[in-house]
Amino acid sequence: MVFFSRFMDKKLSLKLNGGRHVQGILRGFDPFMNLVVDDCLEMGPGGQQNTIGMVVSKFVFLNFWYCHQRKFVRLI
Repeated sequence: MVFFSRFMDKKLSLKLNGGRHVQGILRGFDPFMNLVVDDCLEMGPGGQQNTIGMVVSKFVFLNFWYCHQRKFVRLI
C-alpha cells in the first residue's frame, strides 16, 4: 500500500476493464486496492469527455499511469 500512498492527491489516468478510461485525482485506497478517484472525467471515443464526479473502483486489473508535469510514466 506504500505504492499508492505516493500518489495521493495527484492526477491519474486509469484504463479500466472494458476499455473505459477515466482521469481524476486519487483521494483514497484500501488494502484490497480499491481506489477512490475524485473530479473524474470519462474519456469517450472520439475525444468525447463526460464529467462523472467521484469514482470508487473495485480492484480490477488496470493499466495505470501517473501524470506529472505533462509527462506520463507507466507504473504497471
